Amino acid sequence: PSTIGRYAMIPQGAVAGFLDAIGGGGWGPVNTPLLLAQKKLEPRYAIGTVSASEFFVTISASISFIIFLGWSQINWGLVIALSIGGLIAAPFAAWLVKILPMNILAVCVGGMIIFTNSSSLISVFQLNATTSIVIKIAVILLWIGLIIFALYQNKKLPIDFSKKKVNVNANEID
Repeated sequence: PSTIGRYAMIPQGAVAGFLDAIGGGGWGPVNTPLLLAQKKLEPRYAIGTVSASEFFVTISASISFIIFLGWSQINWGLVIALSIGGLIAAPFAAWLVKILPMNILAVCVGGMIIFTNSSSLISVFQLNATTSIVIKIAVILLWIGLIIFALYQNKKLPIDFSKKKVNVNANEID
């Protein structure tokens, strides 16, 4: 497996930091796959590393927005609400990263990203409301199907779809 040196990660961090600041997200989606591709880190350590480094990027971006936009242009009520929600959810998410297989996490997070951005993608094509709703429902159904498939692959479903063995002597199902 190929590995990327620490110095080569600096341009990657610059690209991810730019995308994170300009679009409100990008640090994790850009850097996590890169670290996972190196095959040197377990997924939970790659995610933890990216999350820890994101702290510093977020401070830098926040200071920059305050400097360039000014205090009055930031909706502090939303900042507080989002911060409270994030503080509550982050420990639960870290726990899930520890216990769930990576492919289940990838399907859950990837599906959420696709669904939440589907409105932006749909608006490019200027589709009517009915078509937009049908596409969103299709995305949700596909997402649910992929989650079920990932759970099935990892034997995490509460239902066993395997064939039952029949005990011929006792005429009972094991």
